[in-house]
Amino acid sequence: MKVAVIALCLLAACAGPQVNHAERTALAGDYYSGDGLGWNLSLTLEADGVFRCNWHGCVVGSDMNLVGDWDIEGGTISFTPLSDADEAFLRRYFEDKTARTAKVEGNTVLIFADQEDFFARYGPSTGSCFSRDDARDVVSR
Repeated sequence: MKVAVIALCLLAACAGPQVNHAERTALAGDYYSGDGLGWNLSLTLEADGVFRCNWHGCVVGSDMNLVGDWDIEGGTISFTPLSDADEAFLRRYFEDKTARTAKVEGNTVLIFADQEDFFARYGPSTGSCFSRDDARDVVSR
């Protein structure tokens, strides 16, 4: 009996990272959110748990780049930006941020917690969620 309990505990410990890796792999890719003029965020989620974001447009004046870690647990994506004084504005954008995934006509979009109300009211757009290039036809500008 003790051997069975130990085996179950070991299996449970091993299953978590494998499931997490599978979820990260499924979400990995390039996403975009913005208005095409003043603010444009290009977000890359890598399967190894690293994210990269580039923010460009007249709101920030010049391109800003940020690298950090991301993970998903219980359907919630969390972001941990790496500290970089030169990109403080963009780092603050991702601090304490979470997002969830949704399907729009079969395409995955990322909805940040602070965009939930806008997304619910106006639907999927480049201002209410992050979408992959293959979802551009179903996510309005």
